[in-house]
Amino acid sequence: MLKRSKKLYYGSLLTTIGIVVTVLVLCIVHYRSVQGERLQAASSHRLINHLTKVLGEFQKLEILADDPDEQPYSEAVEAYLDAAIALQFQVSQLASFKGGSLVNDPHFDSLRNQTDVYLDRYWQFMSERHDAVTEEGSEATVSLLADLAVMSFVSQWAMEEEEALAARLVYSRSLQDITLIASIVLLILLGCFHIIYRRVVMKEFLQCDDAILQNRVNTDIFEYIEKMTGAGHGYYNFNNKKLIFSSNLSRILGYQPMEASPSFRKILKRVDPADRGQVLERLKSLTPSTPPVETVTRIVLPEGEVRNVLSLGFVRNDKQGRTAVFVTKDITSEIASREMLRQLNVNLTLQNRLFTHMESAAAIGYYTRIVDSNEEMFSDNLFRLLGSTPDVTVPSREVLLSYVLEEDKPLAYSWTDPDLSVEDWQKVTIRIRDADEEIKYFSVSREFFTDDSAQILLVTFKDISMEAAVNRDLEHKNIELFRSNAELKSFNHIASHDLQEPIRKIQTLISMLKTIPDLSISEKAGDYLSRISRSANRMQLLILDLLRFSRVSNEARKFEPYSLQAVLDSVLEELSTLIEEKGAEIEVSPLPAASVIPTQMQQLFTNLIENALKFGKQGHKTVIRIYTEELTKYERSLFPSVEDDMDLLKISVEDNGIGFDPIHSESIFIIFNRLHDKNDFEGSGIGLAICRKVIENHGGIIFAHGVPGDGSKFTFIIPTGTVYRS
Repeated sequence: MLKRSKKLYYGSLLTTIGIVVTVLVLCIVHYRSVQGERLQAASSHRLINHLTKVLGEFQKLEILADDPDEQPYSEAVEAYLDAAIALQFQVSQLASFKGGSLVNDPHFDSLRNQTDVYLDRYWQFMSERHDAVTEEGSEATVSLLADLAVMSFVSQWAMEEEEALAARLVYSRSLQDITLIASIVLLILLGCFHIIYRRVVMKEFLQCDDAILQNRVNTDIFEYIEKMTGAGHGYYNFNNKKLIFSSNLSRILGYQPMEASPSFRKILKRVDPADRGQVLERLKSLTPSTPPVETVTRIVLPEGEVRNVLSLGFVRNDKQGRTAVFVTKDITSEIASREMLRQLNVNLTLQNRLFTHMESAAAIGYYTRIVDSNEEMFSDNLFRLLGSTPDVTVPSREVLLSYVLEEDKPLAYSWTDPDLSVEDWQKVTIRIRDADEEIKYFSVSREFFTDDSAQILLVTFKDISMEAAVNRDLEHKNIELFRSNAELKSFNHIASHDLQEPIRKIQTLISMLKTIPDLSISEKAGDYLSRISRSANRMQLLILDLLRFSRVSNEARKFEPYSLQAVLDSVLEELSTLIEEKGAEIEVSPLPAASVIPTQMQQLFTNLIENALKFGKQGHKTVIRIYTEELTKYERSLFPSVEDDMDLLKISVEDNGIGFDPIHSESIFIIFNRLHDKNDFEGSGIGLAICRKVIENHGGIIFAHGVPGDGSKFTFIIPTGTVYRS
């Protein structure tokens, strides 16, 4: 039925197209006929009008020839020339009407020749009149002009054009009537044909459409079911050797539906090479007598994705012949879910073990109570913290409170009761007496949370007995430190007053001995006195440096924005006498302002400049350079808490003195450490230790670099914007 309906449909379609094309052709012919009629009429009318103009020009010449009034010859010639030129122009213009004329082309050439003859005779007439030829001769010439009959030729031509145009119009209108009638007849036939077609064929088409629609609906339903279940199907007909895939089977294999005709080669191309042998064996084993064959195959898509596909194949015999049917399902997500569930179980088991281990390692236990059901639970480690064994007793709040000391029971009771509100939810500390009668300190915290609409109270206990012992030890050490600080302050007082007093007396007595005129002191005794004086001076210097180091270490750190240039200028002014004595040259680059402790920064610059002056090379002018530098990446990394490089300041103090071995770059800042003999260079070995302490008080770093015999360089880096509090 479907094939016959298709034939009728295509036959009616071709008939309709033929009739419509014929009508269109007739319409085009009718249209072109009308347009041709209009164009021809316009061309012929223009030709007739032009012939009338030519006839008028001939009439003007006739009038000039018949003029009885004699006029001067020159005027007659001028009038003739004007009329002759106009006539020749009009005759020459006739050539443009050749394409639109209905008469023969020779008319145009004949009129041109007759016009030339006419003008020649007319000129002959003008010459005879000028030469006073007899009147009979002039009349003979005029009669010769009349014999040419040019005007009658032009009139006859115009008449012929009108007659030809009238005949052409009659023919065109007949053709138009024929095309119009034919078009109407064809349209009537087309209408009748469609009426018959609609009655006879449409019913059959509707039946086919219903069947096709039902089939499409069933196909769509089946396809969507396959998509939802991740299934696909295909079959192979052994009679016509045709393999059919469903759309979803194509997608499972990594092909777009309708991309290309399916084939076993395309199936095997997607199968993992390790599974191809198994697939081929299963295909060969399919027979009508064997049960369905089931197998799991790995499909490798072009982008590298691997899918696991469950396939079921069987063979059936029916009227259409033998057919092999394949039903497939993508089980990749199912396998992944099973693997994920297995991995989750493994991870959960591992996490439980880790949690148990962490509980034990961190000395943590917890008490849980489900508010709605009043179900209570202890963690295993909470039993151990209480000195018991897991699951020996039934967990309850009363059992837990029985271990708490009486003084801490109200606090523990409020934190384990879900009906009581606690104002301070921070951690608290309670004391318990475990089963071994040992006092332990527990840190307690609690939390409410909802799980599956059940409100749960979680109270966590952490054994902080060791921390409590450490805190008690720290309290004792703080007391000792406070006592030591008090003793240090007392020492500072003694060093600044009591210790310096004997030294001053020793120095005074030595000076008085040297001023006694009658005292005879041997050379050796004088040497001893000088040694005693030097030792007293060193002792006094050492005490003063110790006092300065103590003040730097213990004084309040009051930071304020201050100009380092002003600090340096003040130091250079104080050391101006020593600088002049040494003949030293100081080169200073402008220094910025920073948040510093001004007195300590002044002590820093003083010690560094004095150090450079002290260790100058003999016989060489001492040059000291003080300048700022850009930080290196490594130096910047030493200050991770400072976000902007502009908040760091790097200053160097460089000299050309005797220098030092680089191996002493770190030990040079240790208190009382001296690199040179005390007899060669004065000093207590405390100055650079004070410098390091100042930089540490400012949250910075200081380091030194030296080359033996080629000077030394001290560099410090400090934050410029942070105000440190004591």
